[in-house]
Amino acid sequence: MWLEELQQEYGSKISIRHVDVLEKEGWDEFKGYGFSITPAVVINEEITLQFTDITKERLSELVEEIPS
Repeated sequence: MWLEELQQEYGSKISIRHVDVLEKEGWDEFKGYGFSITPAVVINEEITLQFTDITKERLSELVEEIPS
């Protein structure tokens, strides 16, 4: 999947973590970001993307904007 490709491309600049929304802790975290649909992505605790907004190209753009 392209998430792994992004991890290889950006190395330690990014961290990918999967959250199980079927578990209470995961669900609470998911709802804490205001999400209502999966999949969902959080970048630097600030930028949130859901469902169709999540593309390899969009994630690459956002990662490139992160200061080194």
